[in-house]
Formats: sequence, C-alpha cells, structure tokens
Amino acid sequence: MAALLRLFPLVLLASLADAGLLVAIRHFIQILEKTAGTTIAEWLGVTLGLVALRWVFSYMRGISVEKTIRHVEAGLLLWFARRLRTLSPQYYHKVQSEERLMVAYDSIHTVSASAETLMFTLQAILQLVIFLPVLFVMSPWLTLVVLLVVLPVISYIQKKLHAMKPSVDEEMVKRGELRSEVESAKRFFRLWSSAEDLSRIVQSLFAKVRSVLNSSVSVGRRKVVLAQGMESLSVISVILILGFCGWMILNGKLDAEGLVLYCSALFLCYKPVKECSRLLPQMRLAKSAENVLFDLEKAPRKKRLQSHAKRTLELSQIDFSYTDDMEKTPVFQGLDILLQTEKPVLLQGANGCGKSTFFKLVAGLEESKKGSILLPENFAGNGVFSVSQDLILPPREFVLQKIQALQGNAAFAELWKLVRGEKLLQKKGLSGGERAKVALLWAIASPAKILLLDEPFAFVVQEERAPILVALLAAAKARGKWVLLATHEPMSNDLTERFEILDFTKLEGRA
Repeated sequence: MAALLRLFPLVLLASLADAGLLVAIRHFIQILEKTAGTTIAEWLGVTLGLVALRWVFSYMRGISVEKTIRHVEAGLLLWFARRLRTLSPQYYHKVQSEERLMVAYDSIHTVSASAETLMFTLQAILQLVIFLPVLFVMSPWLTLVVLLVVLPVISYIQKKLHAMKPSVDEEMVKRGELRSEVESAKRFFRLWSSAEDLSRIVQSLFAKVRSVLNSSVSVGRRKVVLAQGMESLSVISVILILGFCGWMILNGKLDAEGLVLYCSALFLCYKPVKECSRLLPQMRLAKSAENVLFDLEKAPRKKRLQSHAKRTLELSQIDFSYTDDMEKTPVFQGLDILLQTEKPVLLQGANGCGKSTFFKLVAGLEESKKGSILLPENFAGNGVFSVSQDLILPPREFVLQKIQALQGNAAFAELWKLVRGEKLLQKKGLSGGERAKVALLWAIASPAKILLLDEPFAFVVQEERAPILVALLAAAKARGKWVLLATHEPMSNDLTERFEILDFTKLEGRA
C-alpha cells in the first residue's frame, strides 16, 4: 500500500504531462490554421519541455516500481533461505526433492515478474482514470463504442488465445529437473574418471536437454501464434475504430480536428490498455508459482534439538529408516543409548553399522520416526558441530574470523601448529587430508560444545593422525567441548584409554 501511495503522485504528474501534450497538439492545429499567435519554434520549445518533464516523471515512476519489485524479490529470497534452513531432513528423502527446490527458486523470479506486471497495471489503471474523462469529453459515442464493443471483443479473443498455452506447471517442473541434472553432471565430471559411466551421464543429460528443447519449441510456437494473434487483433481494432470515425465525420458528429485529438488521446491510452491486457496471463504464471511456494511453506519443518538437565546424551526407543517403509528398510528399531559426558566417546564398528546415521540423528541432520533424543544441557547451548565424511567447508574468511578469537589459547596453538593452519588457509586447492584439517580447526573454533567427528582422519597421512588427535582432544578440553569420534583406525592403548568406547556392533535395536 505504501508503494502505491508513493507511485500515485508520479503517475498523476506523468498523466498531466500527457494531457499537456494533447493541448500542445491542439495548439499545433491552431497554428496551422493561423488562429494562434504562437510560432512553430515557440511551440516546439514548449512541447519538447513537456516531453522532458514527462520523461522525468516516468523515470521516477519506473525507479519507484523497480525498487518495490526488487524488495519483493529480496524478501522472497530471504524467505527461501530461511525455509531451506528449517526444512525437515525427511523432505530430502522424497522423490524429486531437489527438482522441487529448483522449481521453487525459479518461482520466486516468476512472482517478482508478476508483481512488476501488477504494479504497471495499477499505474496504467490510474492513467486511464485520468484519460477516460478526456475521451468522453472529446467524443462520448466513440468512447462508448471502444469501451463497450471493441475492448470486450479483444478481451474475449485474448482469453481464447491464451487457452492455447501449454501447462505452465509442467514447463516449470521440466526446467527445474534440467537444472538439477546439470548440477549433478557437473559434480560427476569433476569427481568421476570412468569413461563409460561419464558417457552414460552425458547421454542422460542430452536426453533431458532434448526433452526440454522439444517442449520449449512447442511452447515457443504457441507463443508466436499468441503474439501474432494479439498484434493482428490490435490492427483490426484500429481499422474498425477508424471506419467508425469516418462514419461519424460523414454524418457531422466529428470533425477532422476532433479526430486528430481523439486518436492522439487514444494513442496515449494504448500502452496503459496493453499493460492491463498483460495482467491475466501473467497472473496465471503467478498462480502456478504461488502454488509451488505454498507447497514449500507447508513442507514439514525441522524439529528443534531437545536437551535435559542430566549430563548425559540419551537416545530412547529410536526408530529410523531412510525410506517411508520401516518394515522393509529399517536402520534402527527401538535403539537405546546412554552416554556420559565425562570423557570423549569413541564409536567403533564396521562400515554400515549405523555410526554415521547416529551422528546425523544427534546433529538434527536426520529425524527419527519414533523415540526421543536428549542432549546434555551443559553442552547443548550452542548446538552440535558435525564433521561428516561428505566434507563441505565454509568460505576461508568465515573460518579465519572464528580462529582469530583463539590466538591466545595455548592448546589451540598446538593444534594450529601441527596442521600448519596458516599455510592451509592461504593455499588454493586443498587435498582431502588438508580439507579434513581445516574442518577440525573450524570445529574447535566454533561455539558449539558437542563435536561429532565422523572418520576425520581418513585422508590424513598415517604418521600425523595420532599427534593431531591428541592436540585436538586437548584443544577441545580447553574449550569445554565434548568429542564423539567415529573411526576405523587402530589406536594405541594410551589413546584408547582417553575415550569411553561405544561398540555399535553390540547395540540392540540396530537393524
């Protein structure tokens, strides 16, 4: 509403400048008839001044609309980012979840474009409110014909033409699927080396591109038919109006001067009418985009991590599966775990026994179908920091900001020295082991008090693992953090004694 109130005076001023141009045209006719005392040069100067004023008002109006639309788009993008953060992990288990997110992101731009069309339509309506009385004064009969005959016929034919358009929802989904496919292919090309597999990825991508191409050509063909139909309709409308004007002139109901002025006023009204005609098809797009965004808003939300006053991590009667079928594909059924926080915890067990899934459940990156997880309150204040096997690092500047606050900490300084932190954070293109070292620095520097480390030394050279682990445990203790570590690496007895051992192969409730 505030945006419309700011827009109204600018639209009014631009419309008054248009009205001034009509007066200038009438005065020009009087100059040609030698009934006015103004020269052509004087008339030209005044008219160009009116055009300049109109440009200024129209420019200010356009900037006002642009700012409003950009604020709408920015607000939706912020909502999208917050919604991504709060999405339940179960959402990503559904088929085509990534594609749906791509479609939702594209829908934001569709909504902002529709908001822009709506703003232009509203200002066009304001212009018509000013100019329609002028048209009625000039020729009430001609104006009635335009409003009651020509415009309804145009509107009806436009509706029929727009019905030719294909399903907007289907087209948006196909483009979202293609974007997801391209992103997947990009990762495969970067990380895979098998020629046969890469060829199959290329073939799959080409098939998807061809599908989108065929669909887009069909859409484009119908758009051309639609555009040409609209243009032909406009030409026919002008011819019919001119024919009616000729009949009125022959019957003495309109003179040549009135025709020129009326056509000039009608020309100034053409763009506002055209803007209004764009509204309905754009609103169809907006409705489809709105449905997509509302579906995302209604998607399940991530549950908040729960804590209790005890100094223990408790998992009670946990049921979990990566699918909706707990009977066929369970990971945990009735899992109970109780861990004391006095010592770090070492998780042992073969691959596939559920250690990584356990970490994801504790961190809130997955959610159980049943049961409860309670974090120790004395460690849960700043959430849980998880270093997973699928390692994703933040921007270097983010890590550096966290680390700078720990420069005086002796235990952290020892870890920093062992992993050669200064060199790491300046280097471009890190190896797997170097990325793991940066992740460990990030974990210690973070405000989180619970650290979940899933195979953090898998890519670190053998002789560095034990010293880095000792330094890591010392830095975590100095920072008041509780460490849970999952690893397959053999440890010395001295190192093992630092941990409470949790053997996942002996747990009841593991499927």
